[in-house]
Amino acid sequence: MKRKKKKSNEKLKYIFAVIGLLLFFTMIYEIVLVKMESEKPGYTEEEEIETEEAAETEEMESEEAESEEEPEIEETEEVSVQEKEYEKPTYDFKTEEVTVKIRHLSKEYTIAWVSDLHLITDKEVSEDMRAEDLDAIKPRYENLSVTEDGVRGEELWPEIVKFLNYGHYDGIIFGGDMLDYCSHSNMETFIKGYRELNPEVPILYIRADHDYGAYYGGDEITEDLTHAMHMEVDGDDLEEKYLNFNDEFMIVGVNNSTKNLLGEQMRIIREQTETGIPIILA
Repeated sequence: MKRKKKKSNEKLKYIFAVIGLLLFFTMIYEIVLVKMESEKPGYTEEEEIETEEAAETEEMESEEAESEEEPEIEETEEVSVQEKEYEKPTYDFKTEEVTVKIRHLSKEYTIAWVSDLHLITDKEVSEDMRAEDLDAIKPRYENLSVTEDGVRGEELWPEIVKFLNYGHYDGIIFGGDMLDYCSHSNMETFIKGYRELNPEVPILYIRADHDYGAYYGGDEITEDLTHAMHMEVDGDDLEEKYLNFNDEFMIVGVNNSTKNLLGEQMRIIREQTETGIPIILA
């Protein structure tokens, strides 16, 4: 009986010793693990909170900086486009309004038509203006290139440019006979005003017989020369004789329509009608 009790006591001691060692190693493992985790950057709650707050602060400052810069850019663009104003003409123009109805347009378009100015600026004999030509021009200057209230074409042309710019039209059409005849002086005066027109507004310049007219100026002024002079204005390309308004409708111009249309012009018009876009033929 004494031996069994002794063996039983030794067995209990062994079990308690094992349990003690296990608890000891477990405590050591937890302490080491906690120490290793605590050495990792950003482990503590205070450090994590400070990092998150710093990130949020930087993000808010970045958004505020962007919000402060964007309005200035938008405001600058708006001023340059919308607040650009042109000088009002001093001449009291009388206009005639014609309405053309086209279905399914997104807005109302306003197109300005100007024609038959018959600009004459030659008043002296020069290298390209003979005395006999000048004698023929004078009556036209006095009776044709003048308004009912006595304003000459060369004086009216700058006012027309102001009128067109001031009106903020969606498009401009010069419908022919802007010049009474083609000469260096007439073309230089016309181009000066043409270059002052708002470049944002599309222009269609349809030539008539007087625009190309090589009636005066001696042998130097030929139709080949007058056509070349008109090319300097806008290219005067038959393929580009149209205004396209957002594919909603087109205004197609025909050059020199006082004569039979050229086969090339008929081909261009036919191709344009095949696009299916409504067309106004000028």
